[in-house]
Parts: sequence; C-alpha cells; structure tokens
Amino acid sequence: METTFCREGKSLSYAELTQMLGNMIEKNILGELDQEALEKFYLRLFETTYAKIRDYLELKNYKVVNYRQGLLTASQVKLITKPEVWYEALERKNLIDQGKTTDHLRRFIIDTYYEEMRVLLNVLGEK
Repeated sequence: METTFCREGKSLSYAELTQMLGNMIEKNILGELDQEALEKFYLRLFETTYAKIRDYLELKNYKVVNYRQGLLTASQVKLITKPEVWYEALERKNLIDQGKTTDHLRRFIIDTYYEEMRVLLNVLGEK
C-alpha cells in the first residue's frame, strides 16, 4: 500500500496532497476528469490517506489488520472525527474495486472527503 502520493514523479507528503486536492477543487480540475480517471484518482487518494492513518496507528503500537478495523481504531483514538464518512469512503473504494460505478463520486470528494482529509491533517498536527 502506498504511503505517499506521486505526481509527475514527485512524492507528495500528506499535507502537500491535501493542498493539491484543494487546488484541484478550486480550479475545477476534478470536473474535467472522466469517470474512469476520477475513480483512479480517488483510489490513489483513498489509499494514500488510509496509509497515513494506518502508519500513525502502527507508530502508536496498534495492530491494523484491515480497513474497517483500522478505521474503528482511528475513531476510538480520536484520529478521525466522523467515522461514518470514512466508512462511506471505504465503501466507495470497494465498489470501484469491484468494477461498479459509485454515484456522485466527484461531489463526495469535493463536499465531504476533502474536508475530512483537512480535519485529519489538523489532528495529525496536534498529535
């Protein structure tokens, strides 16, 4: 699983990734992506973000065995504040992995997921 997001051959930190997504939203770049490109982008975004959660938990000596358990633990230690959003994000990832289209993915990223990424970034900065 990736722990960094690569763009144009450069690895981005989680803070840089969050900032990049904010810039993409502001410039409506996500609106220009077709469904396949958007889904591919979302999968990389989710995997990188989840890797940050997993790495933090493992650094604190929690054993992470799967996505759901990792999200539950992250919620219990107050690393994530809205577990329902993260479970929805995981469900969307799973649907894409199964070759199914996830409705309103662009709106989910812009209206919901990006904000939770920012919250996670702030929480990580405090811990």
